[in-house]
Order: sequence, then structure tokens, then C-alpha cells
Amino acid sequence: VDSIFWVPLESMLSSKGHSHTDIELFNTTLRIHNFDVEVDATRIWRCSDDSKSPSSENFVIWGLTSAILVRIAMLAHDAAPEFEFGPSADLTDDGRDEHTRRNVPAVSLGTPSPPSPSPPSPPSSSRM
Repeated sequence: VDSIFWVPLESMLSSKGHSHTDIELFNTTLRIHNFDVEVDATRIWRCSDDSKSPSSENFVIWGLTSAILVRIAMLAHDAAPEFEFGPSADLTDDGRDEHTRRNVPAVSLGTPSPPSPSPPSPPSSSRM
């Protein structure tokens, strides 16, 4: 890690600076989202000693990091992104695409078990 920087979470829902690349992997098309963001120098922390910093700098957020941040922004702001996000294939009733449904078994967490009864209290030791 060379730098740590801060950007507003809602910027992960904006089409400004957004691009994507589609790649084929295991007969499935994956969409990799990229965000080119300009970050003010006061929002950048350097891991190396770099005494000469510009007033702002551009960074690219991509891959798994961008996917996680978009999902968090969608939940936090209860909003959809301004760009297409998620599987491009039709989803089945259980929310999985056709390839996943054929090749990956569904995981069911089942019904939670009722809480265990508390152990009986020890008899009181009162003497008669």
C-alpha cells in the first residue's frame, strides 16, 4: 500500500469517473467497475515519506474494492447506482444466475434453533 485516501461513499453511485471492463471467466462474463477519482491532498495519507504532494491527485478504485464499495453505498444510501451494476444474466427465483444455479449448490442457513432451556437452579441450602 502506497497511499490511503478518502472519498465520499456516495461517489461510488455516481457515473462521474466510472468505467467498466467485461471479462470472460469460466464461461461467465464478469463486469469489473473502475472509478477514476480526484482526491484533495488533505484526504491522502502516504505510507512512504513523500514530502512533495500536489494539491490533489487522481486514483483508480477498481476490482473487488469497487464492488464492495458500490454495494455498501447502495445499502447506506438506499439508492441504485447511475450505471448498470450486478449480474447481466437473468436471475432465477432464488437470486442466482443460471450458471451459478447449475454449478453451485444453494446454501440454506435453515431455521434457527430455539434457545436451549436454562439449566435448573441448584437447590437452596437452607437448613431446617
